[in-house]
Parts: sequence; C-alpha cells; structure tokens
Amino acid sequence: ELMILTLKERRFAAQGALRALSASLARNGANCERFVDIRGFKTLFPLVGAAPPPPPAAAGGGIDLLGLEDALPAPAAALALAPGASLDPAVFQQQWGALPTADSWQHRTSLSVPLEQLSARFGTRHVKTMAFGTVGDASKFYFFAREAGAADTLLLCELVVTRSTGVAAATIKATAPAPVPLFSSLVRELLSS
Repeated sequence: ELMILTLKERRFAAQGALRALSASLARNGANCERFVDIRGFKTLFPLVGAAPPPPPAAAGGGIDLLGLEDALPAPAAALALAPGASLDPAVFQQQWGALPTADSWQHRTSLSVPLEQLSARFGTRHVKTMAFGTVGDASKFYFFAREAGAADTLLLCELVVTRSTGVAAATIKATAPAPVPLFSSLVRELLSS
C-alpha cells in the first residue's frame, strides 16, 4: 500500500516503487489479490501510458471486438435504378445514335436460363428491354434503365450473345458518365448468374 501511495505522489521514488511492486507481485497470488482490492491498477495505469482509444464503431453500428473489419474492403457502391422507367422507342433510337460509346466489352456467359428469359432476368433489376430478336446464331437485345433520383440519366445497352460460343458483346451508352461502371458491372453480373 505504501508503494501505491508513493506512486500517487509521483515523487522521485516512483521508479523504485514500481520496481518494488513488480517484485512483490511476481509469483505471489495473495499480494496480487491485495493489489486489486486496493485498486492499485487505478494508480498504475495512468503512469504506464494513456489508455488506448476506443475502437471505431463498425459499419453495422456494432463494435468490432476482434479487429477483423479493418481488413475488409469497403462495401461496393450500389446502382439504384428507377423501377417504373419507361422510354419511347423513337427516343431510344435517337439517343442510341447520338450518344458516344461509354463502355464496351466481351464476356463469356454462363447463363442458367435460356436466352429467351434474359429479358425477364434483367427486368428483376429494373433494366427494361426495348427490343430483342435472334438471327441465325446471334441474339441481340437492347436494354435501357434510368438512375433512381436522376430521371435525366439514361443508360442504354446493346447486347449481342452468340449462342454457339456463349460470348456476349456489350456496348453501353449513357447521358452521364458516373453510373456507367456500375451499370456495366450489373450487366456482367446478370450474364454470369
């Protein structure tokens, strides 16, 4: 108890008091219990260093006790599309001819549904079908979507799927560049599942 009082006073003898506490607590359970009973840690911790800052709250509002969420990548941004989007075929054709290509790619598909049901699959994610048809080995689809909350942002897609090879070629056009990467990723996702 005397060593705790010496530590509280923070006098020149504090270093010696720490050494004496260390020696008296080593391998002596009764001394350790007494140290806890007299709240020795309350005096000792401020001398050893500042308490670590509290961990930041996890994204879900909980506490990340194991520190595992630090290594997780940031959640991907989601593209919110307007569910009730509509577009006149003449406007689609005019926009398709006027807008530059924002993205184009080829992707080997692994569709679990027949191509005839592709329009319905895209529709579940609010990507509407303007037109589609099959000539020979190629099926061609024209899709459109509008970004939710931005009625003037129009996203257009031409998708040509070659049945024999399973390769899909996409051309994406848009009235604004920001949602293009997310829309392009959505089209790939719908082709891959």
